[in-house]
Amino acid sequence: LDDLRQANAFIHVIDAAGTTNEKGEPIQPGSYDPINDVLFLEEELDMWYFGILRKGWEKFSRTVVQERQEIRIALAKQLSGLGVNEGMVEEAIDRLQLDKEKPIQWTAEELKKLATILRKNTKPMIIAANKIDVPGAAENVERLRKQFPDRLFVPCSAESELALREAAKAGLIAYIPGEKEFQILAPERLSERQQKALAFIQEHILTPWGSSGVQDL
Repeated sequence: LDDLRQANAFIHVIDAAGTTNEKGEPIQPGSYDPINDVLFLEEELDMWYFGILRKGWEKFSRTVVQERQEIRIALAKQLSGLGVNEGMVEEAIDRLQLDKEKPIQWTAEELKKLATILRKNTKPMIIAANKIDVPGAAENVERLRKQFPDRLFVPCSAESELALREAAKAGLIAYIPGEKEFQILAPERLSERQQKALAFIQEHILTPWGSSGVQDL
């Protein structure tokens, strides 16, 4: 988790079709609920922040009071490695209505809520709902959006984008990443399998979704 300190934002890639379980193993489409992946990662990140915040909290908070430091300044300094600044701390404290004069009385539950707010502000996240080309994925995306209305989901098909870029690189099609269509340049060089694959991408990905989603991310 410490490697994530350097990130300014996250793209969380999930299998929207539920073809991968929590261990990363391939399973039948729809056999796993991607909602679990969203919850798991957020909980992991929140507990990471909470662990850093809570470590030595009693000594830290007592020192702040004894030396009459401003809690927003002291806390921002302590968490600067995570990208936390004074404004973020003050906004979070005000939202939770915490007593700025008595941080030593803040409960573990309040510290966890504080950690969650600071995590969201310092590491904003976009969720890539991948494998949108697989049956059942579109329905899952709608469920995800209803379950997490405050999250940003971008439906995408990384496999389709890769196929389009490889075809463009080979001079078979003209394609600009992010566009909703492509132009076949050398139909005589395309095998029947390639023709079907490109037709599938156009019909099931680019036309209904507007793009593969990768460039949008």
